[in-house]
Amino acid sequence: MAPLTLPPGFPRRVKAIASDLDRTLIGEDYELHARTLSAIAAVRAAGIPFVIVTGRMYRSVHHYLQRAGI
Repeated sequence: MAPLTLPPGFPRRVKAIASDLDRTLIGEDYELHARTLSAIAAVRAAGIPFVIVTGRMYRSVHHYLQRAGI
């Protein structure tokens, strides 16, 4: 896995990253793609907490959380 590389100007003291699930992490195909999983893993490997934000019930997101290692 490649080290996390942040774009120029991106704050260097990130305390956490939060992301919506639907149409952000998963598309209309309802899949977590390899690129997304790799990005989540890189963020977590850098010691930055990654938080899923969703209006869904826990049961409907549990398998996504497991697949992402969260």
